Amino acid sequence: GTYWSIDATYTGNNYTGLQLLKGTWNGTNVDWTVNQTFSPNFNTDINGTPAMSSVSYSIAFDPTGQIGWIVFLSHLNGPVTNYQYYPIFYQTTDGGTTWSSPIEVDLSTFSSITSNLTTGVASAAFDIDLAVDANGNPHTIFNVCSGGNIDYTILSEEWMGACHLHYNGASWEADILGE
Repeated sequence: GTYWSIDATYTGNNYTGLQLLKGTWNGTNVDWTVNQTFSPNFNTDINGTPAMSSVSYSIAFDPTGQIGWIVFLSHLNGPVTNYQYYPIFYQTTDGGTTWSSPIEVDLSTFSSITSNLTTGVASAAFDIDLAVDANGNPHTIFNVCSGGNIDYTILSEEWMGACHLHYNGASWEADILGE
């Protein structure tokens, strides 16, 4: 009887965050309300190109409906200075009542990814999907590649692979599924 959806919030000039919608079945239809708006300190615009304009976001819960994760592609402002796409997560452990601060996963920390790069920097490539296992751990699938020297670009002539990024309850792991 509970439904979840997530969408980007857009001001007409910039993407400013994400809007989490919660739906409740009323016997005939789903009544939607805004559960929460996320406005992380993330890059919203580089050289006139919205950083979220061509990326995806997803939400999923474990079988109990209590542990949920949100993921989207961008990067948080701060120590990372190359403008490439990284998975950014939020977690709930109380059925969506409260959510964690954003958790950015730096793809350049995984040798399974960096050992394949001959040039550029590690980057996700535009689309990501999410599932949550019975232990409440997130699993994502996305393309990983060499990011270019121009903001949010990829080097299409360089290596690209399918990546399974997941949390094992203690640390993040990145497995390359194919090239």
